[in-house]
Amino acid sequence: MMDEKRDVPKVTMTSTKKEMLAAYKELLKRLEENREAEMKPEQKIAKKQEEEAVETADSLSIEGIAKEIGALKSEIGKTLTQLSDRLEEEPENTSASKRPWKSERRSCKRSMRSKKRHLP
Repeated sequence: MMDEKRDVPKVTMTSTKKEMLAAYKELLKRLEENREAEMKPEQKIAKKQEEEAVETADSLSIEGIAKEIGALKSEIGKTLTQLSDRLEEEPENTSASKRPWKSERRSCKRSMRSKKRHLP
């Protein structure tokens, strides 16, 4: 009750920024208090419902984001598993295809050695 009767600080051209902000905040606080006091019961209920709706929307968006992140993690895991399987299969295929070359290479080396031995 005393706050309502208290005067708002006077703002003049020489007032500091702090004093102006303090006066503004005080007036804003009083205006909100007056609005709440003048509200009808229906308006209070509507305001409460609106606040609850905003809270619900905020929580749903967070849950939605969490679900999307989970789905992305799952997708990345599947892709990495597939890549890993491919890499495990690839050396088997590569080593099988290199084997004929290895035997050819050995035979070439042997023939070169034997030729070097027979040269004067």
